[in-house]
Amino acid sequence: MKNSLRSVVSKFMNMVVAMLVCIVATTSFFSCSKDEENDAPNPPYYDESMADSRTVLVYMVAENSLASYTASDINEMLYGMRYSHLKPGDNLVVYVDDTDKPRIYNITPKDTILNAFTLKPEYTYSEDKNSADANHLGEVIDYVKRKHPAESYGLVLWSHGSGWIPDNNNIAIKSKHRAFGLDNNNNTTYNSGNQMNISDMARCIESRIKFEYIFFDACFMQCIELDYELRNATKYVVASPAEIPGPGADYRSTMSALFKADSSAYAIVDAYYKTYVNDADYGVIISSVEVAKLDNFLAYMKNVVRKHPDSFLPATLKNIQNYFDYSIYSSQKMPDFLDIKGIAASALSETEYAEWNYEYSKIIDNCKFTQYWYSRYPNMRLSVDAEQCGGVSMFLPIPHRYWYLGMSLDVYEAIMNTDWGRELWSIE
Repeated sequence: MKNSLRSVVSKFMNMVVAMLVCIVATTSFFSCSKDEENDAPNPPYYDESMADSRTVLVYMVAENSLASYTASDINEMLYGMRYSHLKPGDNLVVYVDDTDKPRIYNITPKDTILNAFTLKPEYTYSEDKNSADANHLGEVIDYVKRKHPAESYGLVLWSHGSGWIPDNNNIAIKSKHRAFGLDNNNNTTYNSGNQMNISDMARCIESRIKFEYIFFDACFMQCIELDYELRNATKYVVASPAEIPGPGADYRSTMSALFKADSSAYAIVDAYYKTYVNDADYGVIISSVEVAKLDNFLAYMKNVVRKHPDSFLPATLKNIQNYFDYSIYSSQKMPDFLDIKGIAASALSETEYAEWNYEYSKIIDNCKFTQYWYSRYPNMRLSVDAEQCGGVSMFLPIPHRYWYLGMSLDVYEAIMNTDWGRELWSIE
């Protein structure tokens, strides 16, 4: 009898201990996770509910003159998510830094709210952030991976831009001189402040994730130097080599392309182009590049330049499609953005150019352009040369220091600091 009683008491005590351990563990969990959005738990193990799912991050750096566009673009995204017949597991995560505190929205296909002003943020930062800092972009990417895991990921980078050109600390000209993004750090619409170097962006992203695509809804971002820098961060880069229209992408029609299971980059180009193909005020040049293939293309380009070193000097190349002509718009402090196809057509013989065009076609996923595009400088529509438009720009280095008068940036040194420039032009 004593042994039986002792057994019952022992079992009871064991149950009490187990209950106490459970209570302590539960209390500890809640005390550590309360409202700590940036310390969200690790993503769940992959299961069938994540099959074919995609999370798209739209990273809006709008603490600048573009602040007024954020609400209308979010409204377009809400509409697109509602009416694009997306998969239940698809998520649109929108990071916004404008004249208010930075915040993150999560929009799913089930959302019925179609007003950006009544949409509630999933998370709001307690203080302003430098959204043009690559490290902060990395933190947002980490947040998205923890909170909204998916089988694949897409990235939309929304802001001002100027291609491969690095950040510049000269306050007098930085409003016309930036890489990606512009954060003025004072919650105004003034165009001055921090920019994100593309090399910093690339290292930040590739250490965390490889996106299905990176889509730049920003000016001048489809350049071979930027594409090569991002070759380990994504499969495709979608962007324009020129200025984009002020309204940018129409996310009502682009949304389904952002979530397309395959050929997503190709579809984004088509959707962007269709928005402006019949626009009387604007036009667009837009392309997608399969950046994973750029190592082979660079090796081919090195052989071409070695064979024709004098043919790629700026002084010998005439009448090439130029998306920003420094000789005309030099007061804006930006170097030329020559179309890579126009350069090759001017530098090579007809037979050599045909071979070059074949090699180039291997990296171009899609390219669309209208007859004209609108340029803020010189505030007019400019013609697109259909024979020279390859949808990607390339910079030609100029060894002497006096070509780009008025720029505090040493452009020759800057291009040689890019992976593409260093590999292609440092040829003995």
